[in-house]
Amino acid sequence: MFDLIPNDISLGSDCNNKRVELSCHIVVRAFANTLPSTRCVDGLFSAGFQHSWLMTENSALIDVFPVQVVSSPLLFWHHPTNYVKPSGFLYQEDPNVMHGVYKHVGKWQFDRAVGLLTDFLIALR
Repeated sequence: MFDLIPNDISLGSDCNNKRVELSCHIVVRAFANTLPSTRCVDGLFSAGFQHSWLMTENSALIDVFPVQVVSSPLLFWHHPTNYVKPSGFLYQEDPNVMHGVYKHVGKWQFDRAVGLLTDFLIALR
């Protein structure tokens, strides 16, 4: 489904009247709104990249907008207490990363972009 999102999709303007760019934070929230039994997780990927991904109720980590990877999505089994798995050291939950996103884009504008992409994904069904 991710491949069906056009590169030039209009997600509105940010708080500085600049085009809101498609980001992992927006994409993951839109997918979480349309995929049952998933939740959005914000945090850090690898060497400190701010990132968002999905977690399922069965501890599967789904990265629909991977950082520094050509293909997507990525799927990992992510046991909450076993950090030997790749997902345990590559993906670190930290909800504070969204403070910078909201400051840059604007909370209202960000939420509107998530809503627009959610509506687009629902229409694809």
